[in-house]
Amino acid sequence: MDTGNLQSANEVDSRTFSYWISRKRIFVSFVSFTSLIVYNLFIVQTQALDPFRFRQPQALAGLSLVVIGLFIRSWSAGMLRKSEVLSVSGPYALVRNPLYVGSFLMMFGFCLLMRDWFAMAFIVGPMAIVYWFQVKREEAGLSKRFKSQWTSYVQKTGRFFPRNIDSNILAKWSLVQWKKNREYEALLLCIFGLITLHWFYSAKPGF
Repeated sequence: MDTGNLQSANEVDSRTFSYWISRKRIFVSFVSFTSLIVYNLFIVQTQALDPFRFRQPQALAGLSLVVIGLFIRSWSAGMLRKSEVLSVSGPYALVRNPLYVGSFLMMFGFCLLMRDWFAMAFIVGPMAIVYWFQVKREEAGLSKRFKSQWTSYVQKTGRFFPRNIDSNILAKWSLVQWKKNREYEALLLCIFGLITLHWFYSAKPGF
């Protein structure tokens, strides 16, 4: 679970492969994903789509996934109180890992905009496996930390897909928590990425 409700490094056996791979997931994902994008844009020279060409179906689909993913992440970050309580409201009333859901939607969106099928394959393959280890590791820690509360939460809430709509979904969103969780970084990165793609497209009008 992506709640960050626990100091997960102390919750599980640090000698396991799942622990090692989850600790390295951000670095491995960033380097691999970035390398694939660079290869696609500068070696294969696939022409990226302009995210602001709303009449182009694939560009609109890509932009929509990025925006929806960013919205889910921001909504989640405004509900998340790390290491304090088990987050069960807002998007956490729908799924146990909304931050991960939002992140993957954003990545899929950028892959569509860049027409990067190598990166898309990496996301649904190796990257998905790495994050699966992380989810399992975090949930193991949460089950120990919150015990009966966690059991009840799992029974009514899906890991990545909603099972039902809980009234907690309407809980108040907090801008303070959003800032505290530094979700503005994801927002700024998305804006930078979209503007870069727009510039990249405009710089090569002949393609």
